[in-house]
Amino acid sequence: MKMNKDIDNLKKNLNIFEEKKDLIAKEWLLIDRVKARLIEHKINPEFFEKHFAIKVIEYFLSVIKGDSNIGHCPTISVMLMFFKGKKITVNDIFVICDGLKEALLVMLLNEEMLDESLLREMFYVKNSNFVGVLRDCAYMNIPLDIENGDGFIGEKIQKEEIILTQSNEDIVLTTPKKELKTYDDYVIDNDLAELKELEEEIDSLGALITMNHTNGGNSEQIDEMSENLDKYGHILTTYPLFENLGFNIKELSINIKDLSEVELSENKINMLSALIESFIHDLIMWRKSLFEVGVTNPHEFDNSIISSVDTISKLLSKDENINESSDDNEMELF
Repeated sequence: MKMNKDIDNLKKNLNIFEEKKDLIAKEWLLIDRVKARLIEHKINPEFFEKHFAIKVIEYFLSVIKGDSNIGHCPTISVMLMFFKGKKITVNDIFVICDGLKEALLVMLLNEEMLDESLLREMFYVKNSNFVGVLRDCAYMNIPLDIENGDGFIGEKIQKEEIILTQSNEDIVLTTPKKELKTYDDYVIDNDLAELKELEEEIDSLGALITMNHTNGGNSEQIDEMSENLDKYGHILTTYPLFENLGFNIKELSINIKDLSEVELSENKINMLSALIESFIHDLIMWRKSLFEVGVTNPHEFDNSIISSVDTISKLLSKDENINESSDDNEMELF
């Protein structure tokens, strides 16, 4: 999409935006409604900041510089796949993305830069990019909202189910009407300890593998990660309650072996890195919630983990089920 409006004021102040980009990202995640939506969908705000917020802001700045076309941000393709796996609706996507506008306004106010012309240009770029987000939501069949009793997920947090309280800058979730249950007595201690060790090894290997892949990869690291995933999945399959989740993780261990035979572009490597970290993040949350904190439903994390497994497997597929953007057929992104 070509720029249909001059943004001279944004260009004049580009150095200030670049200097403050980390503060803008942090301010974005401090907005109550944004933080609440992320936590409602069990997304660590720090994970969102690292993998999405900073990169979206960097794209915003590259549009101002003229280095990127407006409405074409590759980061959002990963973010929307991630959101879809979490069953996040368009309503909530709007709330999360709209937080950037408020964060930018706070920065302008703090720097005493509020100016009508600058605001109009900023809103033009922001809104033009969001048109692409909505278009891609439709392309990916992300629903507008999901009916849930007397309300909609994405329009409000059910207060009878989730209470958010602020304490030492942390958001604490409590569920006053539903009893939490832990399953630490369902799994033997040795298996719990091994699951934790395997998570740490898989996390480290995932970072090394994606970092080294552009240099030809490391087949030993790939084999080790595959083996660790298989061990993790095998432990879960020995417990009927976690059998389905275990088989899905064992399937991922098989698909990971294909990584040494698949040529991935830098964009897909970045996608794979984010997806693997998301997968590990969900595994850690699953283990801590079930065996330390307590849950109301032992399967509440299953769909998110299985969705990550499916997405990673498709990315590694030789059939190229997840296509990269091209000049002729590129998703218009946030």
